[in-house]
Amino acid sequence: LDDLIKIISDKNMIEKITTDRPVNTAKADLQAILKMIDTIPIKISDKLKSKIKTAFDVLKEKSSEKSAEAKEDLITFDEYIKKVEEKFGKDSKQYVIVSLYHELPLRDDMQLKIVDSIKSTKDKQYNYLVLNKSPKGRVIVHNYKTSKGLGTIDRELTGGLTKIIKKYMNSKAESDREYLFTDKKMSSYIQKMNTALDLKGGTNLFRHMAVNEFEPESKTAEEKVALAQTMGHSVATQKKYKQTKKEE
Repeated sequence: LDDLIKIISDKNMIEKITTDRPVNTAKADLQAILKMIDTIPIKISDKLKSKIKTAFDVLKEKSSEKSAEAKEDLITFDEYIKKVEEKFGKDSKQYVIVSLYHELPLRDDMQLKIVDSIKSTKDKQYNYLVLNKSPKGRVIVHNYKTSKGLGTIDRELTGGLTKIIKKYMNSKAESDREYLFTDKKMSSYIQKMNTALDLKGGTNLFRHMAVNEFEPESKTAEEKVALAQTMGHSVATQKKYKQTKKEE
């Protein structure tokens, strides 16, 4: 332990780790040192720890910049929807799925129980789709990954999407109309759907497409926060979805 403290306390330690070495390798070494300092723990001055943390943050940012430079443009929602229309048709379940995710790019949270009134959406163990005589449906999502911190997601759908959904529901057997799609997770189905389109990923692909379509650099901070709330995640998480490769 004394030898380790001696190495960490070396005034040239950061320079030795970061000079003429790959960014990610140096970043990993500094991250390991910071973890050891906290978990062993190793007593060093707050000034030295801050210096190591700053050096790590700089390398982290450089790594992020390098990664962004190497990434390709992601398939757009318009391109994706066209693929779905050509492969499965506009009356297909797949077309309804992508149309819904285009307006509400959540995770695998579309286990939507069909009800005809907002009053019927109080039980928070379910997520809901409100369909009635109104030209616009409404999605109420209580149950999702970050719901404890962000609360219920309540979004009105466009008239166009509502028409698509109502047509789809009318094509289903009466016994199959309790849920829009299913009460089970859909990740496996969506992965197979994407594979059929020569794409990889599940619902994460929809979220990548959504961020890259709806959050260009010119958007205000308020608009970025609003999009993050719609997607059920933080703005920091949202940034990770930017400019992601098609194959991810």
